[in-house]
Amino acid sequence: MSKRVIILNFQVESQAYQAFSEIKKLHAVRSIKGEQMAVVSHDPNGTHQFKIEDFIDFTGNNKSSTGGLIGMLVGVLGGPLGILLGWFAGGMIGATQDAKEIKDAQTVFDFVGNKIGEGATGLILIADEEDNRP
Repeated sequence: MSKRVIILNFQVESQAYQAFSEIKKLHAVRSIKGEQMAVVSHDPNGTHQFKIEDFIDFTGNNKSSTGGLIGMLVGVLGGPLGILLGWFAGGMIGATQDAKEIKDAQTVFDFVGNKIGEGATGLILIADEEDNRP
């Protein structure tokens, strides 16, 4: 299985949102295996700025809360103060991992965003592709 970046361009913004909604439905019924998806608009005034209009992370990995819960459970061994310190430390470690994941996704979207023309709205999807060759 390999990861693919799929870019869809639309001249009408509403079509990008419709595609965003349809792909979310396909992911919900497991017809596709997406990781992240964003609706991106390219500013038409020549400044080459992109705006992420909508974004979804299908992986649902929220390491901040997981790290916080693990830290809190470990802290139970150290009493009430241990619970608070463990919860805080675990939350900080998890938040660092979440920030790295978001930064990596943002870098990919910035690179691929250059494929969307000025004034256009596009949809960027990072998905898994199954290799079904014999």
